[in-house]
Formats: sequence, C-alpha cells, structure tokens
Amino acid sequence: MGADGAHSTVRSALGISMAGPERLVDYLSVLFRAPLRQVAPPPLHGLYMITHPDAEGVLLPVSSADRWMYSHPWNPDTETLADYDDRRLTALIAAATGVPYVRPVFERVGAFDFTAQVADRYREGRCFLVGDAAHKITPRGGTGMNTAIHDGFDLGWKLGWVVRRWAEEGLLDTYETERRPIGVRNTARSADPMGGRRATPEALADDLGARLPHMWVFPGVSTVDLLGPGLTLFTGPDGRQFGVRHEVPIAVQKLDLHGARALGMEAGGALLARPDGQVVSLWQHDPGAELHAAIEQIQGALVAI
Repeated sequence: MGADGAHSTVRSALGISMAGPERLVDYLSVLFRAPLRQVAPPPLHGLYMITHPDAEGVLLPVSSADRWMYSHPWNPDTETLADYDDRRLTALIAAATGVPYVRPVFERVGAFDFTAQVADRYREGRCFLVGDAAHKITPRGGTGMNTAIHDGFDLGWKLGWVVRRWAEEGLLDTYETERRPIGVRNTARSADPMGGRRATPEALADDLGARLPHMWVFPGVSTVDLLGPGLTLFTGPDGRQFGVRHEVPIAVQKLDLHGARALGMEAGGALLARPDGQVVSLWQHDPGAELHAAIEQIQGALVAI
C-alpha cells in the first residue's frame, strides 16, 4: 500500500472525507537514463516545461548520473501503459528534448494524476492529519511541500507545549483553525492552471503571513534563528530589562536600532513571537503592562493565538 492508500485508510477509519476534484489531469511518467547533460545548455535547470505540440510535458533531472523523469499528458480511459512501448517513448523523448538521436534506457513507466482535495477536518480526537493526509495539492505553484512543512511545524510546537504543560490541550484546537484555511487556499490555487501566477508582494503576504521578518543580526545568524521553543521577545537597543516569569520560557533578544526598525519598532519597542515565527504582538515603544497581558492571554485564553 502506497502513502496515499495509507492516508485514505486512516481517514476512512476516522470518518474524515476529502472535498475537491479527485482527477484534474492525467500524466504518464517515464524514468530513464540518457546522456542529455552534455547537450543541455548551461546552467542545468531543475525542471523544464516542454511545449512541443507532439510531446508537451515536463522533463527534470533526478540524479547527477544523467537520470531523467519525463511526464506527458495521456488519457487512461482510452490508453494503457502497454500502448507506450520503447519505440513510442523514444520518439516522445526525442521530440521533447530536441535530440533526434537520443537512445534512452528505460527504468520505469508509470502514471499519476493531479488531485486538489482537502480534508473536511484536520483532527479527530487524539489523531491529527498533516501534509498529504490533510490536503492533496497539485505541483502548480509549488506550494504542496511548503504547506505540509508548515502544518508539521505548527502542530509540532503546539504538541510540545501541551506535553510540557506549558499550555492546556485547547491549544491543539488552533492547529485546524490556523492551518486548514491555508490548505484550502493553496489547494484551490493549485487546481487553477493560472493559480500560481501572482505578483510577488501578494505571494509573500499570503505565504509569510504575520511571521517574523528575516534579518541578519550577526554573521550567519538571522532573526528567525533566535526563536526559541517557547516565546521570544525582541527588544530595541533602548528596551528596558523585562522581568518576565511565566511557565512558558521567554527568551529575550536585544537588537540594534537597525534591527529594531527592520522589525517595525523603535529603539524602545518590543516584539513578541511564537516558536514558528508568528508575531503575537508588536509595540513600537515600551509595551509596559501590555506585555504581561499578551503573554497571559496566550497561556490563559488559548484561542487562536
């Protein structure tokens, strides 16, 4: 049983269903070896979109030893893999690469389809869905792996807090409320052939959300490297010594004026961030008692922090 089959079995056992188109586009995939690196113009790309009318598809190198993967649209309702013998595949690859004398050595021929579906919920009791188990995203726009990694990070730190008794179990409910809308958005965009084409500012705003901006604070050390397993309080150079004592560890990181302003605060300001870099609160100037209120809200209310 493959990963998708295992995910389906688990979802069925939990009574969780998937919504969205199950089969958008069908592709034939061919893994082969051929000396194409010597004819490919430098630099070598990670992916080539093939627009040849007789061999459209995608070609990508999968190893440094001239191993390649070629994907080509096909119709499994009217064709079978047996219809694609070595001669036909060789002709397709010759047309796709523009190398008429290519003689590929075939290793595997298979098929896959584009699916764009999201689970109707991400949690059932003590079970949580993450990554491909929670959403099936097409390669369009390249958000599938990023979305899955963000899912795992979000759930991971929240589980860590609950296990360490830094927070009540209600914190785990925020995993779905925070991550499922993003899964729905990215899955829908991947179903649209033009969904991955967005202006850079819009894409960054959606993908980064309210996360802490990256900025080098020391050689090789970024602001995001300073995030701890609990909360992290960034202060400007004039920020006072905050006496913060709570069950959740709070690391205090003092920045110079350039760093403070890069995070949107003045010399006496402060910024409070979660382990995943999401900004809890930002004060351009001394937060005073508001800092303690913000921390207590995280620990006490525990609703969509």
